Amino acid sequence: MKKSKKTIGIVLSLILIIATVTTVLVATANTKETDIVITVDKTELSAGQSATVSVKVTSNYPIATMSIPVFYDKTLVDVSNATATLTDYAVSSAITDAESKDSSKVYANTGISSDKFGFVLATYIGGAGKAVPETVDSVVLTFKITAKTGVSGTEVIKCVSKSAKTDENIAGMLYFGSPSSGRTINSIPENIENIDLSNASANVKIGAEPNTIMLKEDAPFEAIIDTVNCGEYNGTIYGFDTLGWNDAMEADGAIADFITTAYGDDYLEIIDVDGVETTGALINVLDENGDVVERYVYIYFGDVNGDGLVDNGDSVYMDTYGLMFEGIDDLIQLMAADVSGDGMVDNADSVYSNTYGLMFEGMPTQAELGEMNVNNVYEMV
Repeated sequence: MKKSKKTIGIVLSLILIIATVTTVLVATANTKETDIVITVDKTELSAGQSATVSVKVTSNYPIATMSIPVFYDKTLVDVSNATATLTDYAVSSAITDAESKDSSKVYANTGISSDKFGFVLATYIGGAGKAVPETVDSVVLTFKITAKTGVSGTEVIKCVSKSAKTDENIAGMLYFGSPSSGRTINSIPENIENIDLSNASANVKIGAEPNTIMLKEDAPFEAIIDTVNCGEYNGTIYGFDTLGWNDAMEADGAIADFITTAYGDDYLEIIDVDGVETTGALINVLDENGDVVERYVYIYFGDVNGDGLVDNGDSVYMDTYGLMFEGIDDLIQLMAADVSGDGMVDNADSVYSNTYGLMFEGMPTQAELGEMNVNNVYEMV
């Protein structure tokens, strides 16, 4: 509440005399009060999850004009679906900082950092045949917040602490108009004793989910992330061709063409095998610090020794170790050797390699082998 220097002087000189009287006046039934409370339907969010924010105004007198900016931490969340929910006003709107023509005024007049905070501004103006409610006890603004990927912290949603409306800066501040429609004010009226914004804030804990591997939307339908047959890894990845060992001698693409992470491509690390993306290539999922949080391995069926070829070198493994597969203690080689897709490594697999050799013609594609192998469970013997 603003007071003139003269008024302040009178109050100071007479404070001891009228202190008791002032207290009585504040407590009278004529006191006009406005409260704003912010609530959120979820107090904890992880990456990609959303919550609805509601801003409620309660007053014991009619309010013809309202302008309420609600700030949110834009480093942690995105905002959408901003809605002004009252219908008793000639003008009602809800706009975000990105949409507002007066956003610079909002930040200048509230002292809120535009680097850290965005805002949703609810505005109501009475008039045009719309009767202003005698009292307000309603949610006036709702919007959705969605936790960003790869961030964590406490998301603060808040109003400003006081009105800062002036003739020069009429938009973007907290202010309330007079009880009569068609008129606005430059400061909180003398007869409004309490606009309490102490509760007009809410905290939402943002916990970033651990990063994880994902298939891209345009990955081949048969591309597989297998978390059953994985040994020391978080999973194995197969079902698409990185080398071109098929009838058409064409590769589907590179591993990174079809695989990403929940945090995006920048958090994916591919470690090939001597320059070739074949059996044994590693796919690392990184966190925000660049540390490996998950590790997967790529399997190219038929290339058992990981040299980027499907040839007699691989059939030697199959001929030598047969059903027992003794001498090979790597689950990944075991899976790569099962080119018949029957869950075993035996002469049937050796026949494929010996028969088709370098040309590999007629052999099932990586997609077909992936589909055959996905339900197999391999055990080392």
